[in-house]
Amino acid sequence: MAERHPNELLQKETGLQYLEALFRYIICTAGDITVDELKKIVVENMSVEKGEMIMTLGEKLINQGMEQGMQQGLLKAVELGLKLKFGESGLNLMDAICQIKDITRLDTIVKAIETARNVSEIQKMVLQQPV
Repeated sequence: MAERHPNELLQKETGLQYLEALFRYIICTAGDITVDELKKIVVENMSVEKGEMIMTLGEKLINQGMEQGMQQGLLKAVELGLKLKFGESGLNLMDAICQIKDITRLDTIVKAIETARNVSEIQKMVLQQPV
């Protein structure tokens, strides 16, 4: 399968899956390659239509990675804030907080830790259902 031409791979659903894995590998291993450089390589080696489709996929993967990184960073900030301000009783909330995927909500929790008088204020925020 690896010897097939990239255009042939694009015609099949599994070809797109192959390319997604390839982009993930490139982004993870070639830290010095920019999105613009990757786009240039794709456009030079494939039709414009296919190149645009791949870059859309690549941009989605990059955005997804950035969001996951932000979420992980906010979770670490929440954990540190709870530990420093409330000790073990604050850390008991981490299982519930780790289920939150909304970056805005996590950021709100981080900011609320600074002014919270007790851990129950944070617990209310965590347990409240998003609007």
